[in-house]
Amino acid sequence: MTMNEFLKELEIYTKYFSPAAMDFYTELKEKTQNTFTENGRKILICMQQNQATYKTFSSKQLGELLFMPPRSVSGAMKKLLNEGYCRKQATNPVTYELTTLGSEAQLDD
Repeated sequence: MTMNEFLKELEIYTKYFSPAAMDFYTELKEKTQNTFTENGRKILICMQQNQATYKTFSSKQLGELLFMPPRSVSGAMKKLLNEGYCRKQATNPVTYELTTLGSEAQLDD
């Protein structure tokens, strides 16, 4: 379960939160929304812009599109996977696709 999924499930219980718990929940929600690394932001933008051409992306392919080493792509993908913006599609080679959350993420170009 990603942090965003957890917070979304928790939303229905906020009416039972104390004021202090609600303040904590609100702060946590604000901190977790759209907190991308520089490489993560570049990768998401690239995937969004190219999703009509490619359904899935490998680290090598993303690295070529973004002029960055595949290892840098793989490192940034871990956070995007954990936050639910992408998912692994295949394992040999590893390929990724955008989730609905990733497709709809609002990013500054």
